[in-house]
Amino acid sequence: MRPPIAVLLRRPSFYAALVAVLLAATVGQQYLAAHRPEPERARVLAQGREVYGRICHVCHGERMEGRALPNGAEAPPLVKPGFAFYFWILPSAMEGFLADLIGEGRRQMPSFAAALSPAERQAVAAFIHAANTGGARLP
Repeated sequence: MRPPIAVLLRRPSFYAALVAVLLAATVGQQYLAAHRPEPERARVLAQGREVYGRICHVCHGERMEGRALPNGAEAPPLVKPGFAFYFWILPSAMEGFLADLIGEGRRQMPSFAAALSPAERQAVAAFIHAANTGGARLP
């Protein structure tokens, strides 16, 4: 005999199972959304590497290590454990967050909406993703 729903709702294991299912579904959806066919992935990463080398490395460094800027501000590193964790858990959302950040700017970072197309901003985000997860080699 199955327990009534009221009994299930009082069991902590029910909530743990529910959270596990929701987390698995979210991570699975994120991986599917971030997956690109290999030729497209190679093209996007090459474009991201080119744009990063042309614009982003000036502040964030050749190896995305971050650096102090002449005005006293700090450009943060882009390869770091926190990024790697979020790229592993929510790859599509993290790429979107970075692409939006590149377009809008934040704190000392200017907006690059006028300088970079949405596709270029997305390519840089994909390149940063790959650098954090071992899919792109840095100089």
